[in-house]
Amino acid sequence: MSDIIEEIYNGMLARNHDYSLEDQDMLRRDAELWDRASPALGHEMVDALQDSQSRIALQTNLNWFREGIRVGLSLVIEAL
Repeated sequence: MSDIIEEIYNGMLARNHDYSLEDQDMLRRDAELWDRASPALGHEMVDALQDSQSRIALQTNLNWFREGIRVGLSLVIEAL
């Protein structure tokens, strides 16, 4: 079942979507911080850190998505 949930989640990520103004601002500030850190850390280290953070965020978000599916299904079963 988790493979199906992961496919659904990844499919949702692949869709084009617009970022809210708040998200755009947060992403811009994040990029500025990495640009400032890059000379001190080096481009390879910045890439490695960003890759690591991305993998952690993806797994964490997938886990919360999976939990949301469980809660939603539990509510449906309870309603029946």
